[in-house]
Amino acid sequence: MLILCLLAAILMAFAIDSLLVALVHRRVQGRFQIKTDTHRMLVFKSDVGTFTLRQDLQELQCGKGPSCRVFRFQDIEALEVTQTSRHALAAELLLGMEVSDLWPQYRDFIDWQVVTVVLCTGERVPLFRTGRYHRRKYLHTFYLELQLVCLELLGLVIDVDAQGRTVLDRISARLNQPRVVQCWD
Repeated sequence: MLILCLLAAILMAFAIDSLLVALVHRRVQGRFQIKTDTHRMLVFKSDVGTFTLRQDLQELQCGKGPSCRVFRFQDIEALEVTQTSRHALAAELLLGMEVSDLWPQYRDFIDWQVVTVVLCTGERVPLFRTGRYHRRKYLHTFYLELQLVCLELLGLVIDVDAQGRTVLDRISARLNQPRVVQCWD
């Protein structure tokens, strides 16, 4: 009976910890939702805003209504993919800090990826932003990898690297294959 209670407590702790980790992942994962996809136009919504790529008019519309901005495809110099890593202090505080978090190799971090349109004028218009939360703890590698696999199987965590490549490929194809610049911080 004691062993069953101990096993139930371990499973419950795993479930609660995994739920909190899933909430952190959901907060930083970017959204890319296609509203319309025809040969004439692509309309998508991301965390940054709503965008329309019009093949027939050769233009990119950012936003809706009176705040809508329009850019001609010929004014687009490149697509820029920026990748940065930042310390995930808020997630670390939520999920529990420990002494090993004082060393940089054990700190949790978020890899941010932003797809931006660079115009001839030098102006940058972000189209899509996503992040992947990396949890690192001393001597917990197996547990953290098992937890991530379980969350991916349940559909609570998506592969944001694959999502970022898909977004970049779709937008690049619609913009007549502009130059793609990758930047790392």
